Amino acid sequence: ATALVVKNLGVELMTYAGNREPLSFEIQYGISQKLRHAPFRISLLVQHIETPHLTYTSEIDKANEANVYNSQTTGQSNLGSFGENAMRHMIFGLEFLPAKYFSLRFGYNYMRRQEMKIDSKAGFVGFSWGVGLNISKYHFNYGRASYSLAAASNTISLSVNLNDFKKKF
Repeated sequence: ATALVVKNLGVELMTYAGNREPLSFEIQYGISQKLRHAPFRISLLVQHIETPHLTYTSEIDKANEANVYNSQTTGQSNLGSFGENAMRHMIFGLEFLPAKYFSLRFGYNYMRRQEMKIDSKAGFVGFSWGVGLNISKYHFNYGRASYSLAAASNTISLSVNLNDFKKKF
C-alpha cells in the first residue's frame, strides 16, 4: 500500500491577536508491504519532502567543529552529509503478524533520535513500539513512542468498522 499525504495546506482563517501565523505545511509519502511468505510487514515513511535539508548546525556544534590546533574544520564529507540528511527524512516500521488477531509493531525515527537524544545516555529516544489485538469487530491498540529520556507518549485506542455492524442480506 502507498499513500501521499499533504498536511496543513491552507491559511489561518482566524488570527490570534491580529498576527497571521503560517501553518506547519508538510508532505509525506509512505509505503508498506506485507511479505508474502513471512508474518512481517515493513513500512517506510518519507517525511518533510517539501524541505530538502533537515540538518542544522547549532552554535555549540559550530564552535566544536573548528579545530584550534591547525585552523581546519572537521566537518562531514559531502557523502556523509547527504546520508545524514536523507536519513532525517525517513521513518522505518516493522510489524510482526503471528496471528490474524494479534500484532507487534516497532518503529524508528532517525531525526527524532538525533535531535532529542542526550549523547551520554540516548536510551530509546526515536524508537517506538506497539501491540494490536483484534477481538470480533473490535480493534484494541497500544503504542509507546520515546521522545527523550524524560518523555514518552502512550497511546491506547479502540476502533471499529461501522460497516461490520450492517445487516447483511
